[in-house]
Amino acid sequence: MFGFSELEEKILGENGDAVLKDALETVRTIETEATDAIASGLSPDDHAAAEAIVTASRAAHAILTSPIPKDGV
Repeated sequence: MFGFSELEEKILGENGDAVLKDALETVRTIETEATDAIASGLSPDDHAAAEAIVTASRAAHAILTSPIPKDGV
């Protein structure tokens, strides 16, 4: 197998389903914490950073839930 990253290698590996589940939970936690911080009120700089984190978290979720060929690339 060949993945483009260490995470992809782990997802393609023997315990890939558990690794993917853990990664998705981590991404969701990061997004939730950033969203909660935005809701609580932040300085303009911190607000912009938190918005970027939410955007990146959503992108990571989309990437992690896209199909990965089980035989690698």
